[in-house]
Amino acid sequence: MHCLEFGHAGRAVTRLAYSIMIVCERHHMVSLNIAVPDSAREFIERQVAAGRFQDATAYILALVEADRSRRVRDELEAALVNGLRSPSAP
Repeated sequence: MHCLEFGHAGRAVTRLAYSIMIVCERHHMVSLNIAVPDSAREFIERQVAAGRFQDATAYILALVEADRSRRVRDELEAALVNGLRSPSAP
């Protein structure tokens, strides 16, 4: 099991009480324990309490999917721009 800790110099880091389940490309579930500052934990808990996400796992998975989608979109946009700039473009 891997533990990722994110922190800032001089700030306390609190381990989330949640076990985050991540789905990889083959639909294999793995557990990922993460540590976040109190402010991030409180923010995640507010998102869940507001009904925006079922739990912390759903919130983290939404962040991962949003980042993945953004990167794919950026790559596609760069390929389109490169294609338009190529000498063979109409």
